[in-house]
Order: sequence, then structure tokens, then C-alpha cells
Amino acid sequence: MVALALCASSYFGSKPRLLMPAFPLLLPLALSLARLRTSRSTLVVGVLAMASAVYGAFWLNGSGPP
Repeated sequence: MVALALCASSYFGSKPRLLMPAFPLLLPLALSLARLRTSRSTLVVGVLAMASAVYGAFWLNGSGPP
């Protein structure tokens, strides 16, 4: 489901709809993140946020000018 949502070349608005069935797969990850110390969980969330921002900027800007 995740690969389909990330690799499909369809309209961007339909991608969250494709990821909704995969959402429960994140619950074990959230539980393990909650057990970490605050400093480590902040670091992990920060790194994931930066990776998400880079991925979003890449898709927002496309492949660049022709």
C-alpha cells in the first residue's frame, strides 16, 4: 500500500486515501517511540520531519525546469 501511494503517478490528492489502510501499521512504531527517552524521541521525530520535508519539497518542485 505504501509503495503504491509513493510510487504512483496519479493525482497527488488521492495519495492520502491510499495510505489510510496502512495507518495501523504505524501503531507499534509509535509505542516503541513512546518508550524512548525524551531526547532520543525528539531526535527521531526531528530526523523523520526533515526527511518528510525533503521528500515533499522534491515532489513539489518536480524534476526542475525543462
